[in-house]
Amino acid sequence: MKRINTNPAEYVVFDVETNGLKPKQHDLLSISFYKPDDGKEYCKFLPLELNHNIITTPINGINENDLIDATALTQIEFDHIIEEFELEICGYDKLTFYNFKKNIISSKYSSGNITKDNLCSIFKIEGIETTHNGINDCKLEWKLFKKMDGYFYLITEGPRADNVF
Repeated sequence: MKRINTNPAEYVVFDVETNGLKPKQHDLLSISFYKPDDGKEYCKFLPLELNHNIITTPINGINENDLIDATALTQIEFDHIIEEFELEICGYDKLTFYNFKKNIISSKYSSGNITKDNLCSIFKIEGIETTHNGINDCKLEWKLFKKMDGYFYLITEGPRADNVF
């Protein structure tokens, strides 16, 4: 099987923080972009539109004070993101979303869930925070992607920790 290209110039990492897992019922609270080849970052808080309260503060650290001056993403801001991060959006045929979990085969007996945080621990990547935020998650996801180096992995439970093959 062919390895995946991990050239940082070919990628922009995108992360969102939400107020729950149901898109029709829970707000998008922030969007973040990270460009690994030059370190450019962008993060924007978005206003509550579907909910009256933020229920995910313990997970993502976003609270009502963060959203006081939050506004919806404008066309000008979106155009700036496209230009700043050198995105070529000419339709969905050129835009590819990649989830690095596609490269993980996990035994049902491995401990814990195969989350980004657990994978970072298994691969000894530093910077995991208890409370998530978009930019840090983008950077961790990139470090994990680079560490996996385009290979596919099998993770099984071992006597002291998870085994990675």
